[in-house]
Amino acid sequence: MANGRGFYINGEVLVTVRGNAALALSGGPNVETHELGLCSESVRIIPRFYHKEVYVDDYGPSIPAELLAMPADCLIRTSLVHYNPIVLEACIAESNANIPRAWESFKLPPAGTPMGGAKFLGSSGCHYIELNLSSPIEELPYLFKAAYLTGPPVEIPIGAQRSIAICNWRSIPYAEPQYIGKLGEPLSSGRVLYEGGD
Repeated sequence: MANGRGFYINGEVLVTVRGNAALALSGGPNVETHELGLCSESVRIIPRFYHKEVYVDDYGPSIPAELLAMPADCLIRTSLVHYNPIVLEACIAESNANIPRAWESFKLPPAGTPMGGAKFLGSSGCHYIELNLSSPIEELPYLFKAAYLTGPPVEIPIGAQRSIAICNWRSIPYAEPQYIGKLGEPLSSGRVLYEGGD
């Protein structure tokens, strides 16, 4: 075996985000990357795999004869100790399919508003956030292309010494327009859940 056991300590983790015009907070281009904050403790990354059980009569009602692999999603939990509240509030609004700057009064969108809207990631009307986790020690970043804050999205305590914002993210293998309607190819084929960062 090429690699043996070892301790893996990534060190501090910087969380950066990028999205559509709602996250271009300084009036810059849509591809602008913003530092959300530094984590106070380990980031929890939890890939979740799903399988469909296939039953046949001679296996009985409880044991599947085969499993069909289905698309997966990923949960990410970050605890931000040094963060930008303006960027965080914009992420909260985008995660609710909100309009730019609507977090100032937290207006709710119509029920059933699509998060992606069959649009390209980073374009106007697509509310998914590109979430990047980077560490200077191990240099093993994670890049989630289609993430959003899921419920409960954020826990922000009001503390006398420091307030740690706990953010719960979910990343999905979002299908952009170029993947929709291709003949002979399943929509989920080849979608990327996460990859190496910038």
